[in-house]
Amino acid sequence: MTVPFGREFREKYFAFEDGVVELNHGSYGAAPTQVIEAQMEHIKQKHAFPNRYLRYELFDISKKCRQAISTTVDADYHDLVFTPNATTAVNAVLRSHPWQMGDKIAYLTTIYGACMNTLKFLEEQQDVRLIPVEIDVNASPAENEAALRAVLHEHPDTKLAFLDTVSSMPAIVLPWENMVKICRDRGVLSFVDGAHGVGLLPISLRQARPDYFTSNIHKWMYGTTSCAVLYVDPSRQRQVASLPISAIYVSPSQELSPEESKKVLGNSFAYVATADYSAMQTTIELLKFREEVCGGDQAILDYQNNLAKKASELVCKELNTTDIDNSGTPMAMFTVRFPLQLDPKLHLDFIDFAHDKFANKYKTFIPLATYNDELFARFSASIYLDLEDFKSGVWAVKQVLKDWEVAAKHPKELLEPKLDAMPLGLPC
Repeated sequence: MTVPFGREFREKYFAFEDGVVELNHGSYGAAPTQVIEAQMEHIKQKHAFPNRYLRYELFDISKKCRQAISTTVDADYHDLVFTPNATTAVNAVLRSHPWQMGDKIAYLTTIYGACMNTLKFLEEQQDVRLIPVEIDVNASPAENEAALRAVLHEHPDTKLAFLDTVSSMPAIVLPWENMVKICRDRGVLSFVDGAHGVGLLPISLRQARPDYFTSNIHKWMYGTTSCAVLYVDPSRQRQVASLPISAIYVSPSQELSPEESKKVLGNSFAYVATADYSAMQTTIELLKFREEVCGGDQAILDYQNNLAKKASELVCKELNTTDIDNSGTPMAMFTVRFPLQLDPKLHLDFIDFAHDKFANKYKTFIPLATYNDELFARFSASIYLDLEDFKSGVWAVKQVLKDWEVAAKHPKELLEPKLDAMPLGLPC
């Protein structure tokens, strides 16, 4: 690698707006310019002859991309498909499952908001029962594993457990491999939401053996929007339909040979509808960038994890606060307790205010969230950042706290939203 990670790497390989310090890679990711340019070429390829591309070329492209990403997650490519994002993958699986009235789904209370809404939809439409597994962000992995065991012991007829690799907000590493085994030993299906997974942590699906697993490629793999991978255990593949259900749908009741059955999942997701598949197609160029420009996956992980450790120490010292580090597993995201004593009833107002100031006044973004009446801030340590960028983030936090003091004196002038914005808490 000729250009070191950090600011110099950002200037050479990324195309951020001047002055932007992106401290929230975890929400949407950011792709290198040459990967974006590769995506543009794929879009041109499709428009050069749409019928040939969509009818014939796309299926082979999908196969090659699944083969390429299979080594990253250590899985058979037949068991992998691409979706636009992890949320789509979650919906495809959960809304395909043949739920019966009263079926129980256990979920970790750190669940991502969109996934929780999907479970609520199933509760309302399919009459399933939702069983929370209380996760303490300050507890040890063993204690959180025990919480899952206790729930499954109390509800031995649970059909599926919805798990996380890394929770969104606050961001903590969950002992997901052990949780998958806990489920498997009890005959409970496991769905692992690894939206923050691939590229953030080493992943081996052959070893973990979940029933379902999804992870975004456009986050910590530095891919383009929108791209995610979905893994489905071979024994479950005939039950899973794409979202939306496509013209290639094959009914689970239709008899197929073993060889035909092996292809059903990949084909049904390769062409879902007339859509843009260019993000998926850039997977090969993305993996090449990571290997040839970045020096490989381990070099990326080492830099991200080391930077996160140093940045967490800096942020905690400068803001006189503490971080959450309960797992002992290094990763590129870290969460600190936000240095503001505030009535929990005002948390959402402050989060809305702070997010607006970060994005529209200080050209950065630090996602905030409230969990168990505590305010948290999450930072992302990516390959295009260095320690100086986190000093800028600390400065922005201090400015927002000053702005809030002023706003409290003039609420009508400063607390009204300046721009239409995404609802609070979405997404991280």
